[in-house]
Amino acid sequence: MDTKKVGGNAKGMTQFHQLLIKNLKIYRKQRGYSQMKLAHLCSVSPNYIGEIEMGRKFPSADTMDKIIFALNLKPYQLFFSEEDISGVDQILQNHYEQAKSNVASYVAEALRIYQATGASGEQIQTDIADIMKNMELKTKSNSRDS
Repeated sequence: MDTKKVGGNAKGMTQFHQLLIKNLKIYRKQRGYSQMKLAHLCSVSPNYIGEIEMGRKFPSADTMDKIIFALNLKPYQLFFSEEDISGVDQILQNHYEQAKSNVASYVAEALRIYQATGASGEQIQTDIADIMKNMELKTKSNSRDS
């Protein structure tokens, strides 16, 4: 198991590490998991979970991934304060609502145009399939560029 020893007191810990410890305890308890249960789900020893929660050890990336999966979290949830998380979730929700509204507007406009031109149902389906394919290609291209 790849671990890194860290100072055992809060004074020597970074804010990042303190948030990890605090959030790990909060989410573990919210799920009703003991340290033993979480350790079992992550294939580590209960002592190791205890050492992490006391700030004596910092988990490897692999162990961190297992913890996030076991607690059913989004990766950022272990590293942000509750206030930060609610802000991020609200921003994501706002973007989702805006995107949904935009799509509804585009579809309504497209249907209006198709009705005005007298296009057939088959033509509409073909055009929508082409649009979806182009959107998928743009999404893949944008994710590669990031």
